[in-house]
Amino acid sequence: MESKDKGSAASESSYGTIVKSSSIIGGSQGLGYIIGLFRAKLVAVLIGPEGVGLVGIYNSIVRMGMTVSGMGMGSSGVRAIANAREQGDLETVAQLQLALRRLALVFGAVACLSLIACSGWISDYVFQNKAYAWAIALLGLVLIVDGMKSVLAASLQGFRKIGDLAKTGIIGAVLSLGVAAAYYVPFKAAGILPVLITLPVVGLALTYKYYRSVEQVSLDRTWRTSLRHGRALLSLGVALAFGSLLAEFVPFFARALVMKELGAEANGYYVAAWAISGLFINFLLSAMWADYYPRLSASVAAPEKRDRLVSEQTEIGIIAALPGVLLMFLMAPVIIRVLYSAEFEPAAALLPWFMIGLFGRILCFPMGVILHAHGHAKTMALTTVFSVSAHVTWLYFFFGIFSLEGLAMGYAIHLFIYLYAFRFLAKKRYNYSWDRGVLRLLLVALLGFLCAALLRNYVAGFAYWGGALLLIGLATGFSVIELYSRMHTHPRLVALVQRLPRSLQRGLEFLTQRRSANVDQ
Repeated sequence: MESKDKGSAASESSYGTIVKSSSIIGGSQGLGYIIGLFRAKLVAVLIGPEGVGLVGIYNSIVRMGMTVSGMGMGSSGVRAIANAREQGDLETVAQLQLALRRLALVFGAVACLSLIACSGWISDYVFQNKAYAWAIALLGLVLIVDGMKSVLAASLQGFRKIGDLAKTGIIGAVLSLGVAAAYYVPFKAAGILPVLITLPVVGLALTYKYYRSVEQVSLDRTWRTSLRHGRALLSLGVALAFGSLLAEFVPFFARALVMKELGAEANGYYVAAWAISGLFINFLLSAMWADYYPRLSASVAAPEKRDRLVSEQTEIGIIAALPGVLLMFLMAPVIIRVLYSAEFEPAAALLPWFMIGLFGRILCFPMGVILHAHGHAKTMALTTVFSVSAHVTWLYFFFGIFSLEGLAMGYAIHLFIYLYAFRFLAKKRYNYSWDRGVLRLLLVALLGFLCAALLRNYVAGFAYWGGALLLIGLATGFSVIELYSRMHTHPRLVALVQRLPRSLQRGLEFLTQRRSANVDQ
């Protein structure tokens, strides 16, 4: 009995660590999410669907270029720095930091020159003319700046400076809104390029401000030493970069396909729905990734501890995501009108499909990080090739049948096929499978999606909105209870619950006891 109590306490402590880290980053990301929605509204009103579509195309080009220039050094750097810190080797940490900065500068410059050289071809492929070549060439500057920002952020994450990462997120979001307003209000669509170039500079300055607190001074500053550490980083980083490049190709392919077949306005609808769902998923995954990755990297030698971390992170992901996913699924038309404008109404048909797919991505994420933590570069590369090849095939197939909405359908279907394949891989290679806690939560989530689908297809008018609000309320209550039952002895949560009415306190305690009894059985 005593060992069971200890195990329960350890598990609750682990949940507390996950929720604490996620809440810090999640809080900053949540504020950034709200500010990002205001910015999306501002952009939509000032530059319209065509302008939003153009921003989406430019962003896809930049992200693909950043993936090449970054060479996966951000992720591999987090892993290497976290492991060196775990061993107390600060000299290695200092050498890793120096190597990351030098490589980021070199690769960023090479990627910038490459984008300039290819700008005419890219413009011709996407826009069927070379009129945008000069703008694409200027975006090469972003690759240098953002590459440096990425490796500085990797040091912060490797040191688990969660609070500093949160501050950069909050301040960066506020400044990004100011930058967007400063350019878009007077210049409208002509401000797109200045905004895309200015924002990374602001982000780099912010990240460097906090990076100085963790920067270590290496005793050996020779390029030979930096290259030696760089080779170790790149052995994993190249595979990560290859996988990320293929993954970034998918939205670029989708946007270019829409632009060529349906025009800039339809591309604006696609980008609008993708952006809202993207803000939501980045809010959740950033909160999960910041602390989870270094913790898992330090646990790979203990499979039992690793598996517990993966399962607990999956549970927290489902609990956190379910209310928001159902909200966007059921309220898509209202959300599109509020966050954009009536001009973007066709985007409402895409958003529910994107949200279904993103829920599948949340389920994949904790298992996917196992590969990163173990540094299994070849496996990551192969799974990405399989995923991207299948994804592009599904997109092209469904686009041919259902036009614009088919792209969103293809995304959702692909993510769940990929989830099934990844579960098989996790079981086969790492002997990991979802435990009863994950399966129980997943069953409730699937029931929620079934009810939401029935509402969307068979109910209308006031009955629909009433049913939608009821389902969202039930999902929110379920998530609150599930979270509380995992952390009910956490000091801060106890203090918060004690402020609630006595009836609510008794209700939470009763439901917690019921859940504990069910888990024990």
